[in-house]
Amino acid sequence: MEIKFKEEKFSDLTLNFNVSPSLFDLKINLKHQEKEIKAIHKTKNQYKIQVGPNEYLVQVKVSPFDAKITINDEKFDFGPKPKWYEYIVGGLPFLLAVSGGALGGVIGFLGWTGNMNFLRFGNNNKKYLHVALITVATIILYITAAFIIRPLFQ
Repeated sequence: MEIKFKEEKFSDLTLNFNVSPSLFDLKINLKHQEKEIKAIHKTKNQYKIQVGPNEYLVQVKVSPFDAKITINDEKFDFGPKPKWYEYIVGGLPFLLAVSGGALGGVIGFLGWTGNMNFLRFGNNNKKYLHVALITVATIILYITAAFIIRPLFQ
């Protein structure tokens, strides 16, 4: 998903984010004026951008639940917010915690994280298909793990 970010206070800075969701991660590519910007600190998603005489230190924090950009110590929200029903659909794997205890809770949390990645930043045409596949996969993973672990406690 491509997201454009423009803040009036930084009028010479226009950023284009390409956020690609995967099951447990969100990959970020940042561009300014169609030129890709390389991160100066990959794990913290920090970028240094020179625009004329102005230098900007940009830090991007993207998670399935929140997306913030910090430009020279000022924080801004960006990106689409999930709709109320997407939180419910994305949280369906958490129902495993009700019947599955700790194992269901861990697997449900992983499924919820994957679902929210796709619901927030996925391709609109395919995001519900990804969510359905992840939800079914979490159920299959839980049943498989329960059958493997169950004999150990008998």
